[in-house]
Amino acid sequence: MRARGCRASRKGEPITLTAYHEAGHAVAAVLLRCPVESITIEPGEDSGCLGRCVLGDRPSWLCPDTSGGSRARFYIERRMMILLAGRVAESKHLGRPYHEGSEGDEDKIARLAEVICGSDGEDQKFIAWLHARTVNLLSVEEHWQAVERVVAELLERKTLKGAAVRRVVEQALHGCGRRPKGPHPGLTRCPSTSCDSGGTGRARIRPASR
Repeated sequence: MRARGCRASRKGEPITLTAYHEAGHAVAAVLLRCPVESITIEPGEDSGCLGRCVLGDRPSWLCPDTSGGSRARFYIERRMMILLAGRVAESKHLGRPYHEGSEGDEDKIARLAEVICGSDGEDQKFIAWLHARTVNLLSVEEHWQAVERVVAELLERKTLKGAAVRRVVEQALHGCGRRPKGPHPGLTRCPSTSCDSGGTGRARIRPASR
């Protein structure tokens, strides 16, 4: 069963902001080796959503008994960065902080931080650190070019499948001789910490949402 994220509707908000939000989620997911099912800026008829980024469910190995291990921590860090990437992309596009409609993402980020951290103060510092990492991730020139290209495709086609998103990202990186073969170099590395299931079939994580 596919999991879906929803970007909250804001009266009068330009569709371009929705495109940047969903593109931010999707490009970060590709760069961090997490599967993208699809993204759209088509409003949901019943949900009131302006856009959605559909990734996958959490890996089968992630459960309460394993959430304290290093493998789970690295997975959660990447998932939080993908959630943060929506508002980071919007803010970078606007040239100022922007949080409107990100309440759903922020709720998920807070819950994930609680799994890792032991206090509210620690939670906030952990989130701030990952936010800074996400800003750095999307500030790399070719990474931001990938976001811009995905936005252009979304504005033209409204919906993109995961394969199309990955192709656009690879095209943006091609000029620099790079491909998204591994996690962002700023992340701590650990064996078998990508968002796939490591040989048990394609894993899914819950989607970044707005």
